[in-house]
Amino acid sequence: RLFGNFAETQFSRDMQGGVKQIPANLDKWTRLMLQQTLHDPSIPRLPVLMTKSEIKSAWGVVKEHKSAAPSGRYNGIYKAICTDESLLHFLMISMNLPFMTGTTYSRWHKMIDIMIFKKPSNIRVDNIRAVIISEGDWNTSGKIHVTRRLMKQAEACHLLPKEHMGGRKGRKATDGALTKRLVLDNVKVFKRSIAIVSTDAANCYDRMTHNYISFMCIKWGLMAQVLVSLLLPLQKARHHTRTAFGDSTEFFQGSNLQGAGQGNTSAAPFWTCISSPIIEIMKQHKLQSHFFSPLSAIIVTLSLIAFVDDTELFIMNNEDNVSELKQQAESAINLWRELLYVTGGIMRPSKCSWTMLSYDKQSMKDKVKVINNNIGEICIPSEDGQLSSISRYEADIPKEYLGVLQPANGSDEPQLHRLTAKVEEWNNLIQQSKLPPALNLKAIYSKIHKSLQYPLVTTAISYEKLQKVSNKLYWKSLPKCGIVRTFPIRYRHLPTHYQGLGLPDLYLEQELGKIRELISFSYTNYIVWDQLRLGLEGIQFQLGLSNLIYNYSYYDYSFLTSDTWIKSQWKFITDNHLRLQGWKDVQKTYRT
Repeated sequence: RLFGNFAETQFSRDMQGGVKQIPANLDKWTRLMLQQTLHDPSIPRLPVLMTKSEIKSAWGVVKEHKSAAPSGRYNGIYKAICTDESLLHFLMISMNLPFMTGTTYSRWHKMIDIMIFKKPSNIRVDNIRAVIISEGDWNTSGKIHVTRRLMKQAEACHLLPKEHMGGRKGRKATDGALTKRLVLDNVKVFKRSIAIVSTDAANCYDRMTHNYISFMCIKWGLMAQVLVSLLLPLQKARHHTRTAFGDSTEFFQGSNLQGAGQGNTSAAPFWTCISSPIIEIMKQHKLQSHFFSPLSAIIVTLSLIAFVDDTELFIMNNEDNVSELKQQAESAINLWRELLYVTGGIMRPSKCSWTMLSYDKQSMKDKVKVINNNIGEICIPSEDGQLSSISRYEADIPKEYLGVLQPANGSDEPQLHRLTAKVEEWNNLIQQSKLPPALNLKAIYSKIHKSLQYPLVTTAISYEKLQKVSNKLYWKSLPKCGIVRTFPIRYRHLPTHYQGLGLPDLYLEQELGKIRELISFSYTNYIVWDQLRLGLEGIQFQLGLSNLIYNYSYYDYSFLTSDTWIKSQWKFITDNHLRLQGWKDVQKTYRT
């Protein structure tokens, strides 16, 4: 009542403009979150009207085979309209009218709910994803106003914390997994202690409060009437259900003031808007990991990695006291939970976990200390308000994050076992294939290869081990492709224009992918580069070298340093006589 459904009340406007103070009777966490919504005069206002070029570009990437809108308007109709200038002008007027006045078309209020499996054959309701099918012109308008305009402005004005990797152009899920791998490697190189807390928000897209979405979007430059046209259809939606028997005639309708819905193009940017202030507050509370780079003499901090609702919290302290570290980890997850609750979200204790890792500084090897199990549990309130402990896993137990298995001790064995299991499953399937050989060969490229390739940029698996995985794959698959299984390995991976088969080499994919990541992130403001630079300096300092480790032979010095992602890359560069050209002289920033 105080702030309204869209932060449209006079009090909300005065509070954002600094005319009125944030109410003192609100709890501490709400006041902290509202403090992040105050108006910033340096952020320009975004236009209300959509241009022809924006509309044409937005419809150009829409796939025709996607489900038609509840009104029956097929995506192909809009794509065809965009090819005619006069029809496109009419479409532009019809799409702009609601946003000019802060109203909606009545057909925008009808939505169809469908249920899809998160995992095949898992029919549990809590493991099924609810997706909404909405009107195409409303959804595409959200793409233009929020996904493109708002997020582009947020990037240009540096409003997004660099720890935020989801819903941003040019960011990949593997960037988050790679950052975590580099953090674990740096903990090993510097022999530090760290606590890692994995959190998961329940139905994050479906629980976001509309008034806090409005506060943040208005702060970032979106006009209020645009927000009303985007959120009002969600609040007044008539939800029909689609099953194998067709669409239901009956519907559910209520005053829904939360959620943006899966399938809504604005949902991911909305989540980015409301979670960004949470990350900023976490950083202000200094619950984070911190390293001191030995050569450039800077402190590298990292509080968390966030990719949509999958968040990893990293906590260190100066004394490496594990008891204090556990208390800080509990404070960190409870702070995250309280701030998330302000935005409408809630944390599921059953999906959260934590671990603690401490290296023995007196040992010359990478020896992990045994941490007493009596250190205690980390507890957070569940949905019913009861305290629930979250599970703790040991440092050698793998934890999946963004599709990659990563134990805290940095071992690649769990991910290697997963790759092997995928190959064995594939071999069983392809043996039963009735497809012609040419299609079986295409399936290798488009199916199993993509699955095997995804995690490789984050791993440091040796050539011999990856070759065993490849041999197991091709021993069974090649005969089904009409190729003799003893086809020489050298020609198996040779490009087709050199008379080879052009089949992927997993080790080459891994190492070239890592070099590509190294080059693309070097000297950028991404957290991946923060951890990469820290790791490079740490190993260089550990070995006592005067220049970048890639300028030296791997075989002369590698036995003196820890097994890490960077060390594996160093071996590949030495073996193939590669040199990285165009690197800046990092020694200019070194201490004297």
